[in-house]
Amino acid sequence: MTKILLSAVLTLFLFSCGTAPKQEAEKPKAAITPEAKPKDGKVDMKPVVGETKAEPEEVKPAKYEALDVAIKSGSEERIRNTSVDILQTNPKDVKALNSLAMLQFKKGNYEAAAVILDKVLSIDAQSSAAYCNLGLIHLVRNEKAAAIGFFKKSLEYDSKNYAAGANLGAIYVKEKDYAKAIVALDNAIDSGTADEGSMTNYAIALVATGKAAEAASMYDQILKKNPSSKNAMLNLAVVYIEKLNKFDDGLDLINRLKFVGADNESRQVIKDLEIKAKAGLK
Repeated sequence: MTKILLSAVLTLFLFSCGTAPKQEAEKPKAAITPEAKPKDGKVDMKPVVGETKAEPEEVKPAKYEALDVAIKSGSEERIRNTSVDILQTNPKDVKALNSLAMLQFKKGNYEAAAVILDKVLSIDAQSSAAYCNLGLIHLVRNEKAAAIGFFKKSLEYDSKNYAAGANLGAIYVKEKDYAKAIVALDNAIDSGTADEGSMTNYAIALVATGKAAEAASMYDQILKKNPSSKNAMLNLAVVYIEKLNKFDDGLDLINRLKFVGADNESRQVIKDLEIKAKAGLK
C-alpha cells in the first residue's frame, strides 16, 4: 500500500517567494506570493535595473500595501506597474525586484528572472526570498541539486520561509529521504499555514519513519480543513488499516470514499483495504 501514500508528492509545490521591505538593522522576512496568470509579452526592465547616483527616496508604506494588493489580485499589469512605481522611488527595492522576477518566472522567462534575482542578491546578499526564487527556477528545469542548494540557502537566512521549506521537503519525499523531509517541513507545518500538499508530504515522511500515529493526526487535520479530500481519506485509511490496525476507523473512511466516488486508479486499493479490514475484525 506504500505506493498510494506516495501519490501526492509527484507534483512539487511551486510557491513564489516574495519579500517584505528591509528595515534598518533587521533581517529581511519572506512571505508567499500568490501565483499570477501568465500572459504573453515581456516586462520592460529598462526602468527597473538602471542605477541612480542620487540617494533613493524612502518608499511610502502605502506603495507596499498597493503591491501586496496587486500580487493578491494576480494581475500581471498591476504587479508590474506597482513594482515599477516603487522602483522609480528606490531602484534597489528588493520587494519590487522580486515581484518583477516572479512575473518573468511565471511566463517561462527563467533567464530574465535569474538576472533580476542576481541584482537582488547584489543589493542584499541575505535575501531569503531571492535564494528561494532561484531555487524555483532550477526546480522547474529539473536541476534538483542546484534547487536544493538554493532552498537551503534561503532557509539559512529565514528558517521560516514557507515556500523554501515546502519545496525542499517535497524534493526529499520524492527522493525518499524522509528524515530530511521532516526537518525541511517542520517550520512550514508549525506555521499553521501549510497547504494540503505540504501536510500530505509531512504525513508521508512520518509514516516512512515509523510515526504512523502522528501521520494519522496530520491527515485528520487535512480532513478538518477539507472534508472532501479523497486523497487524505484514502491515505488515512491506509494508515489506519495497514499501520495502526484501526480497522473500524479504516472501514468508515472506505465507506465515505465509496459514497463520494473513488478514482478509478484507487478502486482496487480500496477493495484490498476493505478485505484486510474486515478480516482484521473477525
